[in-house]
Amino acid sequence: ESIPTRLENAMNGLNKMGKLLKLGQSHDKTSTTALEWNEVLRDLAQARDFYQRWEMPDGMESTTYLPTSSGDHNSTPQYPIGWDFDVRQFLEHGLCYAAVHVGDYESLCLARAICSEGTTLRQNCPELWWRYSVVLDMLGDEIA
Repeated sequence: ESIPTRLENAMNGLNKMGKLLKLGQSHDKTSTTALEWNEVLRDLAQARDFYQRWEMPDGMESTTYLPTSSGDHNSTPQYPIGWDFDVRQFLEHGLCYAAVHVGDYESLCLARAICSEGTTLRQNCPELWWRYSVVLDMLGDEIA
């Protein structure tokens, strides 16, 4: 059985991010390029596009998710994704981190949109507000 493209994109993006961050390795002085981070950003953005908000039919322990965009869940196939948490927040954190390393206007605007949506849904999350301020600062917002 092949891995679904949406899951493969997430896995590739997270794998590349781990390599760029040199996770589990001693830190050497080689630097990463914006082009490498742009690949991470692309993969994570493609994965995030699929993982919209999900309903968990079996409660918080459910590993089966139903897309909420369809009104009739009976006709919607179930998508076992193998994770028992909302993966979007995890992908969004990686996306914003990669966008800051890419540093171009388009990437930062994507990160700003993600942070703006997040602060609307989770107003009491200090880490999200901090991430939002970093992105706004890089875009030139002096009040951020």
